[in-house]
Amino acid sequence: YFLGDPEQIRKLMEAVANQGKK
Repeated sequence: YFLGDPEQIRKLMEAVANQGKK
């Protein structure tokens, strides 16, 4: 993960959420 990059973390979280929904 990229500390100091909230946008990147948010994108990663969204991607994980999408994968978990599958």
